[in-house]
Amino acid sequence: MTRERTTIVDSYDGKPLNGLNDLIFDQSGGLYFTEPMGSSATKPVGRVFYLPPNNREPILFLEGIAYPNGIAISANGQRVYISEFATNRIISVPSKEAKDARETPFCLRSI
Repeated sequence: MTRERTTIVDSYDGKPLNGLNDLIFDQSGGLYFTEPMGSSATKPVGRVFYLPPNNREPILFLEGIAYPNGIAISANGQRVYISEFATNRIISVPSKEAKDARETPFCLRSI
C-alpha cells in the first residue's frame, strides 16, 4: 500500500464541487455521489452527480435536494435512493441504468 491519493473529479461545469459527502458504485462501475453543503430545508440546493465508468466528467443526476445525506442503489440497479436529510424523506429516482427512465421520481416520508 502506497497511501497515495488521486483526485478523480473536483469540479462540475467549470466550478469547484463543494463539500462532497456520500457515494456508491453501480453494477457497471459508475459512481453516484452527493453534494449537500450549503443546502437546507429552506434552501434546497443539494445535488447528486453521476460519474460514468472510466470518465472524469461528472453528470448532474439530480438537484434541488434539501441536504442529500445518504445514497443507495436497489439490488437490481434500477433505482437510486437518496436521503433528503433536511426534510426527513427518501427520494427514489430511476438510475442511469434503468430500463424505463421515463418513470418519475417519488418520495417516501418517514413516520
